Amino acid sequence: MVSVGGDMPLLLALAAEASAGAVGWAAVGLPNVGALAAQEAGLDLASGMRVDDLGRQWARVLTTVAEAVPVTLVGAVGPVPDRGARRLVAVLRRSGSVLLSVGSWQGAEVLCVSSSRPGRA
Repeated sequence: MVSVGGDMPLLLALAAEASAGAVGWAAVGLPNVGALAAQEAGLDLASGMRVDDLGRQWARVLTTVAEAVPVTLVGAVGPVPDRGARRLVAVLRRSGSVLLSVGSWQGAEVLCVSSSRPGRA
């Protein structure tokens, strides 16, 4: 798990790098990520999927998506229940998948903090 501290361009760039040569990727809980921005960052739109609204069972949805694709981008989803977090970590380890979070995520192995620059979203 990697948290980018709210830096959307960094999130997309990391996702493009992580998904290079991979079978697919998913944007989960990121309704504001546009196709053009994703494509410009280097993501293959043909191999991507979006789940904008996770609903109340977001932990299950996120775990299911992480089982299906090697790279998952996730928006701010709120506090992660301990049981859900343990299951998600187990899925990520077993599948070798990568979870990239735009917000803070307890248990993230890497925290990327970047300073906001003018003109960056």
